[in-house]
Amino acid sequence: MNLAFLIDNARREPGHPRLEGDDLVVHALRNARFAGDDDKSDLANLVADVLNRTDSSKVRNAAALLLTDLIGRGADQSIIRLLERPGMLKMSGSLLFALNNIEAILPLDLIVTIIEEGSLEAQGEALVFLESGRITETTDDAVQASRQRLQDLSARTNDKNLKIAADIALECLDDIS
Repeated sequence: MNLAFLIDNARREPGHPRLEGDDLVVHALRNARFAGDDDKSDLANLVADVLNRTDSSKVRNAAALLLTDLIGRGADQSIIRLLERPGMLKMSGSLLFALNNIEAILPLDLIVTIIEEGSLEAQGEALVFLESGRITETTDDAVQASRQRLQDLSARTNDKNLKIAADIALECLDDIS
Protein backbone atom coordinates (compact mmCIF):
# COMPACT_ATOMS: atom_id res chain seq x y z
CA MET A 1 0.00 0.00 0.00
CA ASN A 2 1.23 3.50 -0.81
CA LEU A 3 -0.10 7.03 -0.79
CA ALA A 4 -0.71 7.00 -4.55
CA PHE A 5 -2.97 3.96 -4.09
CA LEU A 6 -4.99 5.73 -1.37
CA ILE A 7 -5.30 8.88 -3.47
CA ASP A 8 -6.35 6.88 -6.53
CA ASN A 9 -9.08 5.17 -4.47
CA ALA A 10 -10.28 8.54 -3.16
CA ARG A 11 -10.47 9.92 -6.72
CA ARG A 12 -12.63 6.97 -7.84
CA GLU A 13 -15.31 7.45 -5.21
CA PRO A 14 -18.65 7.91 -6.95
CA GLY A 15 -20.52 11.12 -6.31
CA HIS A 16 -17.67 12.73 -4.41
CA PRO A 17 -16.68 16.29 -5.31
CA ARG A 18 -13.41 16.66 -7.12
CA LEU A 19 -10.70 17.27 -4.59
CA GLU A 20 -7.18 18.40 -5.35
CA GLY A 21 -3.90 18.82 -3.51
CA ASP A 22 -3.95 18.65 0.28
CA ASP A 23 -7.73 18.23 0.40
CA LEU A 24 -7.44 15.07 -1.70
CA VAL A 25 -4.65 13.68 0.51
CA VAL A 26 -6.65 14.44 3.67
CA HIS A 27 -9.70 12.72 2.19
CA ALA A 28 -7.59 9.70 1.22
CA LEU A 29 -6.15 9.48 4.75
CA ARG A 30 -9.60 9.70 6.32
CA ASN A 31 -10.84 6.90 4.08
CA ALA A 32 -7.77 4.80 4.84
CA ARG A 33 -9.27 4.05 8.29
CA PHE A 34 -11.45 1.51 6.55
CA ALA A 35 -8.56 -0.54 5.18
CA GLY A 36 -8.67 -4.24 5.96
CA ASP A 37 -6.98 -5.51 9.12
CA ASP A 38 -4.21 -7.11 7.06
CA ASP A 39 -3.15 -3.69 5.81
CA LYS A 40 -2.92 -1.90 9.20
CA SER A 41 0.81 -2.36 9.72
CA ASP A 42 1.72 -1.20 6.22
CA LEU A 43 -0.76 1.65 6.51
CA ALA A 44 0.69 2.74 9.86
CA ASN A 45 4.18 2.86 8.32
CA LEU A 46 2.87 4.84 5.36
CA VAL A 47 1.02 7.31 7.59
CA ALA A 48 4.09 7.77 9.82
CA ASP A 49 6.11 8.55 6.70
CA VAL A 50 3.49 11.08 5.51
CA LEU A 51 3.44 12.62 8.98
CA ASN A 52 7.20 13.10 8.97
CA ARG A 53 7.48 14.42 5.42
CA THR A 54 4.56 16.78 4.90
CA ASP A 55 4.71 20.53 5.30
CA SER A 56 0.91 20.81 5.21
CA SER A 57 -0.79 21.25 8.58
CA LYS A 58 -4.03 19.81 7.15
CA VAL A 59 -2.29 16.63 5.98
CA ARG A 60 -0.23 16.40 9.19
CA ASN A 61 -3.34 16.65 11.37
CA ALA A 62 -5.20 13.98 9.38
CA ALA A 63 -2.15 11.71 9.46
CA ALA A 64 -1.67 12.14 13.22
CA LEU A 65 -5.28 11.28 13.96
CA LEU A 66 -5.17 8.26 11.66
CA LEU A 67 -1.89 7.05 13.15
CA THR A 68 -3.31 7.18 16.67
CA ASP A 69 -6.39 5.30 15.46
CA LEU A 70 -4.24 2.63 13.85
CA ILE A 71 -1.61 1.96 16.48
CA GLY A 72 -2.76 3.81 19.57
CA ARG A 73 -0.03 4.42 22.11
CA GLY A 74 2.71 3.35 19.71
CA ALA A 75 2.10 6.53 17.72
CA ASP A 76 3.12 8.83 20.54
CA GLN A 77 6.86 8.82 19.93
CA SER A 78 6.49 9.64 16.22
CA ILE A 79 4.24 12.58 17.02
CA ILE A 80 6.42 13.80 19.91
CA ARG A 81 9.48 13.81 17.61
CA LEU A 82 7.45 15.85 15.15
CA LEU A 83 6.46 18.34 17.88
CA GLU A 84 10.12 18.79 18.78
CA ARG A 85 10.96 20.04 15.28
CA PRO A 86 11.64 23.78 15.00
CA GLY A 87 8.61 25.73 13.87
CA MET A 88 6.05 22.99 14.56
CA LEU A 89 4.52 24.36 17.74
CA LYS A 90 2.42 27.10 16.11
CA MET A 91 0.45 24.40 14.29
CA SER A 92 0.49 21.62 16.86
CA GLY A 93 -3.01 21.72 18.34
CA SER A 94 -4.32 18.72 16.41
CA LEU A 95 -1.15 16.75 17.04
CA LEU A 96 -1.56 17.32 20.77
CA PHE A 97 -5.26 16.46 20.52
CA ALA A 98 -4.31 13.14 18.92
CA LEU A 99 -1.80 12.48 21.72
CA ASN A 100 -4.41 13.33 24.33
CA ASN A 101 -6.81 10.86 22.71
CA ILE A 102 -4.39 8.02 23.38
CA GLU A 103 -3.47 9.36 26.82
CA ALA A 104 0.17 9.79 25.87
CA ILE A 105 2.76 11.16 28.29
CA LEU A 106 4.81 14.22 27.32
CA PRO A 107 8.13 15.55 28.60
CA LEU A 108 7.62 18.51 30.94
CA ASP A 109 10.12 20.62 28.98
CA LEU A 110 8.11 20.12 25.78
CA ILE A 111 4.88 21.10 27.53
CA VAL A 112 6.45 24.33 28.80
CA THR A 113 7.80 25.07 25.32
CA ILE A 114 4.33 24.52 23.85
CA ILE A 115 2.89 26.98 26.37
CA GLU A 116 5.61 29.50 25.48
CA GLU A 117 5.42 29.15 21.69
CA GLY A 118 2.28 27.25 20.72
CA SER A 119 -1.07 28.42 19.47
CA LEU A 120 -3.94 28.98 21.88
CA GLU A 121 -5.32 25.55 20.95
CA ALA A 122 -1.92 23.92 21.53
CA GLN A 123 -1.56 25.67 24.89
CA GLY A 124 -4.94 24.34 25.96
CA GLU A 125 -4.01 20.81 24.95
CA ALA A 126 -0.66 21.11 26.78
CA LEU A 127 -2.49 22.16 29.94
CA VAL A 128 -4.58 18.97 29.73
CA PHE A 129 -1.36 16.96 29.98
CA LEU A 130 -0.22 18.96 33.00
CA GLU A 131 -3.60 18.87 34.75
CA SER A 132 -3.85 15.12 34.30
CA GLY A 133 -0.26 14.53 35.42
CA ARG A 134 0.69 12.82 32.16
CA ILE A 135 4.25 14.15 32.11
CA THR A 136 7.80 12.90 32.38
CA GLU A 137 10.90 14.72 33.65
CA THR A 138 9.47 15.51 37.07
CA THR A 139 12.71 15.68 39.03
CA ASP A 140 12.98 18.60 41.42
CA ASP A 141 15.47 20.32 39.11
CA ALA A 142 13.27 19.88 36.02
CA VAL A 143 10.17 21.14 37.82
CA GLN A 144 12.07 24.13 39.22
CA ALA A 145 13.50 25.02 35.80
CA SER A 146 10.03 24.75 34.26
CA ARG A 147 8.54 26.84 37.06
CA GLN A 148 11.14 29.55 36.46
CA ARG A 149 10.44 29.63 32.71
CA LEU A 150 6.70 29.92 33.33
CA GLN A 151 7.14 32.64 35.97
CA ASP A 152 9.34 34.61 33.58
CA LEU A 153 6.79 34.15 30.80
CA SER A 154 3.90 35.26 33.01
CA ALA A 155 5.81 38.35 34.14
CA ARG A 156 6.96 39.52 30.69
CA THR A 157 3.99 38.79 28.42
CA ASN A 158 1.35 41.32 27.45
CA ASP A 159 -0.81 38.55 25.98
CA LYS A 160 -3.69 37.92 28.41
CA ASN A 161 -4.29 34.34 27.19
CA LEU A 162 -0.61 33.47 27.38
CA LYS A 163 -0.41 34.83 30.93
CA ILE A 164 -3.45 32.75 31.93
CA ALA A 165 -1.92 29.61 30.38
CA ALA A 166 1.39 30.21 32.18
CA ASP A 167 -0.40 30.81 35.51
CA ILE A 168 -2.50 27.64 35.16
CA ALA A 169 0.64 25.67 34.32
CA LEU A 170 2.33 27.07 37.43
CA GLU A 171 -0.62 25.92 39.56
CA CYS A 172 -0.29 22.45 38.04
CA LEU A 173 3.43 22.40 38.84
CA ASP A 174 2.59 23.21 42.47
CA ASP A 175 0.65 19.94 42.57
CA ILE A 176 3.68 18.02 41.27
CA SER A 177 6.26 19.23 43.77
